[in-house]
Amino acid sequence: MASGDKVSDCFILLVDKSHPGDFNMALDFSMANMVGSGILPPCVRLYGWSRTTLSIGRVQRLSRLNGDFIVENQIPVVRRPTGGRAVLHDDEITYAFALRRSIDWVKRGTIQTYKVIASILLSTLKRLGVVGADLERSRSRENLQACYGAPSLYEISVDRRKLVGSAQYRGEHHVLQHGSIPYTLDLETYSHCFKDPTVEKLVLEERVITLSEILHERPSLTNFAEALKKSIKEVLGVHVEVVASLPDELSKRAEVLRERFAISLESGRDIASG
Repeated sequence: MASGDKVSDCFILLVDKSHPGDFNMALDFSMANMVGSGILPPCVRLYGWSRTTLSIGRVQRLSRLNGDFIVENQIPVVRRPTGGRAVLHDDEITYAFALRRSIDWVKRGTIQTYKVIASILLSTLKRLGVVGADLERSRSRENLQACYGAPSLYEISVDRRKLVGSAQYRGEHHVLQHGSIPYTLDLETYSHCFKDPTVEKLVLEERVITLSEILHERPSLTNFAEALKKSIKEVLGVHVEVVASLPDELSKRAEVLRERFAISLESGRDIASG
């Protein structure tokens, strides 16, 4: 599949390290804006989290969270620039695609963008030895707060259990899609982040799967990056340049904006939602 955009015939694959949650969200947001304005070519960032963090969707209500549990257990909360439901980030690989809306397959709409990125991720996982992975063909309408309890179109599942959770935001000139692929997932902590932990946990136990349940060996971030690079080239037919350090301008912009994505449940501070 060609990109349909001559300036998008090269992708940058940023193999990053672990950061605090607010800085991760600021990096994704800033990267997408820099791509949209033409400062950077289309980018994919792979990264981790320096401590267990709960991220919530762009318009998700704080009132559905178990604030007492979150504060007591000192779990940072951040608001993503994308939609979707809450994700507990810890032992995982996190990805972020920052794309220009002028790219042919991106300007065809939200679903087509999900579908193409899902095809890339599906190919990546198969290269790593994941067997039985497939794309979801339906969307959950249940009123659950945990992302992994609610499958959505073109997210990746194994044996009907969700493996990859994703969320997207479309700006005027850019599209940001990021998501999580857990090695392991602490369902007890995850479910207790919500007002109705019993229901959330029952659903999560039934519907979520992790890489540790599928693969005999844990893939390194380097191995994942190599498989992703090959899959991007295969699906999109573009050159992929692997970069091991963040551009200085991207880091500077993210540092300025990071507070925008942090939520303090004790003070009620939620800059992003305002």
